[in-house]
Amino acid sequence: MGSASGVIAIMADLLGFEAYGIEIDPELVEVARRLAERHGSDARFAAGSFVPSGYVWKSGTGDDRLGTLALGEPAYAELGCDLSYFDVVFAYPWDGEEPVLRDIMRRHGSAHATLLLHDPAARVEADRTRSR
Repeated sequence: MGSASGVIAIMADLLGFEAYGIEIDPELVEVARRLAERHGSDARFAAGSFVPSGYVWKSGTGDDRLGTLALGEPAYAELGCDLSYFDVVFAYPWDGEEPVLRDIMRRHGSAHATLLLHDPAARVEADRTRSR
């Protein structure tokens, strides 16, 4: 989610994962594709939003802003799959975006997927709790 220049997806691919990156900025997608090619990676990148079509965030506090999470045409069609296809999803959320990402995964991700969140304190947290 939000792959930027693609480094994490490329590393995942080089470690043997089937890796994908979704990024709202098409210029960064091109950077990621060139970087993947330069390093012999088969990671695939798509331009668009990782927020699924029709998703609406409803917080318990009444603050329904998505932070920096950009809405737009979802990138899943370009990849040929939806969010429920993925077993592991990685995101580097800005402060306050964690609940939104967890909610997106609970509502649209696979019941067996793991959401890995890298926080600003350089910790990685795995969330495997799913309810549909």
